[in-house]
Amino acid sequence: MPDLQEQFGQIDIYLFDQLLRGRIGPTMRVLDAGCGSGRNLVYFLREGYDVFGVDTDPIAIEDTRRLAASHAPALPAQPDPGLWRRQLRHACACGVQPWPY
Repeated sequence: MPDLQEQFGQIDIYLFDQLLRGRIGPTMRVLDAGCGSGRNLVYFLREGYDVFGVDTDPIAIEDTRRLAASHAPALPAQPDPGLWRRQLRHACACGVQPWPY
């Protein structure tokens, strides 16, 4: 049996809490706004969630794409651009900088 570090990676405690409470389920899409290198996405990628990450840092995006390719090769690199306009159930934008206008 894998230990918690192996299973969940460096996941934020808030996100781990939401999983334990059953607020994020396998049929939901996961959007990580300000995803950085994707450390919060490891568990979701391994478990087959529909996962998307956005970040203002192009290097972070490339890191996340490599991470996704290694854990979920069938996941598309570019989602439908209108996807999140149509469907967003739960969001946490902790520490995300405001979008520049």
